[in-house]
Amino acid sequence: MFKLDFFVLGDGAFDREEFRRRVPMSIESGYPALYFKTPEDTILRKLLWFRDGGGTSEQQWRDVLGVIALQRGSLDDAYLDDWAGQLGIADLLNRARNQAPR
Repeated sequence: MFKLDFFVLGDGAFDREEFRRRVPMSIESGYPALYFKTPEDTILRKLLWFRDGGGTSEQQWRDVLGVIALQRGSLDDAYLDDWAGQLGIADLLNRARNQAPR
């Protein structure tokens, strides 16, 4: 069993970029591929939710740290830095990078 979340496409620049970068994956042979966010976009979106929620969601923060830890070394850091700056969450991204398990 697994859980999927579905989101309506927003109209902001990051929303469009996040959608453009989606990655098709087959979760089971013989079924059509589903599209998933990239790890970078998952990190950025969860940091936005964390900030917009007043910086109190332990779940969002743990998720961010987990993605960074699992994907360390394969993340597009330039993309993360660029969008974190544009979205006003560069401080949160840097904090998460420092706190994520190695």
